[in-house]
Amino acid sequence: MILEVTTRSVAPDITVFELKGRLALGNLLTQTEHSVRSAIDGGCRKLVVDLSRLDSVDSAGLGLLVMCAGAMEQSGGRMCVVSGSPRVAQVLAITHLERVVAVHPDAESACRSLGSETAAAG
Repeated sequence: MILEVTTRSVAPDITVFELKGRLALGNLLTQTEHSVRSAIDGGCRKLVVDLSRLDSVDSAGLGLLVMCAGAMEQSGGRMCVVSGSPRVAQVLAITHLERVVAVHPDAESACRSLGSETAAAG
């Protein structure tokens, strides 16, 4: 299955990228990177990358996630990843992605964690 990317906003200021299919080396990975960078350049400072509908992820896909986390940090923002699929969750655990970016079991908890930062800062 090819990669499908949809974007939605969660009030008031969280952007969610939902990925479906395979997060793997190729043109669609590059397009996804450009989409994320455009969101960051456009002012996104709270990002959730939802992998719950992802079938698989390769090393290039992991690299994209690390790049996104780094770009968000450099811009003063925060990013969380949602891992739902057992196969993808295993890859994330083996590679210790949680050392780079917060990993949540569902989009709701990821959004809550980003939303609570606003409440804590205010």
